Amino acid sequence: MVFAKWLVYTPTIDEEFELEKTARCILEDDDHKEIAKLCSSLVKQNFYQQKLLEQTIRHVAELDAIIACWEDVKPPKTLLQKLRGLWGLTGG
Repeated sequence: MVFAKWLVYTPTIDEEFELEKTARCILEDDDHKEIAKLCSSLVKQNFYQQKLLEQTIRHVAELDAIIACWEDVKPPKTLLQKLRGLWGLTGG
């Protein structure tokens, strides 16, 4: 598994187009008060989304580490498997 490959997002062409269209509308708007309100809202929203993303990534990294540790651990033999080994028996 490539570490953190899921973190890379490639937008579709349609998404890129919509984003660019929205950004240009904001740049071309002459109402500076509305733009200031929008910027203020976006700064606050960005802050909370960034904190949520940091928490989420930290949690996923912890889970990835736990899974990686589990992959290296072999389950203990059952009593039946131990007895078969002692008696030289093989099979199901």
